[in-house]
Amino acid sequence: MAREDGKPLIVHFDQNCINVLGRDVVLNRLDAFDNAGRIELQVNPRNKIELGTGRYAASALQKMAGRPVGAEVFRLDVSPMDTDDVGFAGDDDENPLTEFSRLWSLIFPTDPSPGDEREWTEREEHCVNDVLHVANAEDSGADVLLTRDGAMLRSRENLGLKVRVLSPEELVAELEAQGEPNGT
Repeated sequence: MAREDGKPLIVHFDQNCINVLGRDVVLNRLDAFDNAGRIELQVNPRNKIELGTGRYAASALQKMAGRPVGAEVFRLDVSPMDTDDVGFAGDDDENPLTEFSRLWSLIFPTDPSPGDEREWTEREEHCVNDVLHVANAEDSGADVLLTRDGAMLRSRENLGLKVRVLSPEELVAELEAQGEPNGT
């Protein structure tokens, strides 16, 4: 599980892995591994975009403050539903929507694809953010994307990516198998 270069694992995380109240035992263990330098929990700009102004948004922003921020390499320039402006930052790919559509079809095979001319549900808007989390983790060179999203976890073996999609519980189990956060 450790990187060959000896550096900590770069770990991006989905919204469902922000330990807003500090009560999640597994996420507390990951914080300990982060504090010990075994992993580096990185905020992706998508985390802040996706938070909105919900009940725990301010607490989540505070929890993410001070963490390194990775680049949002794959992004929607205007709105999560405006797929005409999908692109890779700094990339001249002729059809950047191709990778987004490929990931979408693997993660959410029964859902309509983005760009359909109709009103989107709130759930589908979250699906767009999930696909962007995967694409950003891959494109920014993260080692792991943490999520508790069932669709992302079920599809991970078929994505064909370098980034590993894991639940927090799976990552903690792998790290603990190598020793405690302080290296013992």
